Amino acid sequence: MKCPTPRLAASPGPSKEDVAAWRAAMPPVWTTSQAGIGKDLIDAAQASNQPS
Repeated sequence: MKCPTPRLAASPGPSKEDVAAWRAAMPPVWTTSQAGIGKDLIDAAQASNQPS
Protein backbone atom coordinates (compact mmCIF):
# COMPACT_ATOMS: atom_id res chain seq x y z
CA MET A 1 0.00 0.00 0.00
CA LYS A 2 1.43 3.35 -1.03
CA CYS A 3 1.05 6.25 1.37
CA PRO A 4 -0.13 9.47 -0.21
CA THR A 5 2.22 12.41 -0.09
CA PRO A 6 0.92 14.91 2.46
CA ARG A 7 0.05 18.27 1.01
CA LEU A 8 0.70 21.26 3.16
CA ALA A 9 -0.97 24.57 2.58
CA ALA A 10 1.45 27.40 1.93
CA SER A 11 1.59 29.88 4.76
CA PRO A 12 0.78 33.43 3.72
CA GLY A 13 3.40 34.64 6.20
CA PRO A 14 3.02 37.41 8.74
CA SER A 15 0.79 40.37 8.02
CA LYS A 16 2.25 43.83 7.50
CA GLU A 17 0.89 44.74 10.93
CA ASP A 18 2.67 41.75 12.52
CA VAL A 19 5.96 42.71 10.88
CA ALA A 20 5.58 46.33 12.01
CA ALA A 21 4.87 45.20 15.58
CA TRP A 22 7.90 42.90 15.51
CA ARG A 23 10.17 45.69 14.27
CA ALA A 24 8.84 48.05 16.96
CA ALA A 25 9.44 45.45 19.70
CA MET A 26 13.02 44.56 18.74
CA PRO A 27 15.14 47.63 19.73
CA PRO A 28 15.13 46.81 23.47
CA VAL A 29 16.18 43.24 22.64
CA TRP A 30 19.03 44.51 20.45
CA THR A 31 20.17 46.83 23.24
CA THR A 32 20.29 44.09 25.86
CA SER A 33 21.83 41.56 23.47
CA GLN A 34 24.52 43.83 22.04
CA ALA A 35 27.01 43.27 24.86
CA GLY A 36 26.79 39.50 24.48
CA ILE A 37 26.80 39.09 20.71
CA GLY A 38 28.36 42.30 19.46
CA LYS A 39 27.16 45.43 17.70
CA ASP A 40 28.33 44.13 14.31
CA LEU A 41 25.93 41.18 14.53
CA ILE A 42 23.07 43.40 15.65
CA ASP A 43 23.78 45.78 12.75
CA ALA A 44 23.82 42.86 10.29
CA ALA A 45 20.50 41.56 11.63
CA GLN A 46 18.93 44.98 11.35
CA ALA A 47 20.23 45.43 7.80
CA SER A 48 18.88 42.05 6.70
CA ASN A 49 15.41 42.86 8.01
CA GLN A 50 14.78 46.04 6.08
CA PRO A 51 11.61 46.20 3.99
CA SER A 52 12.21 45.26 0.39
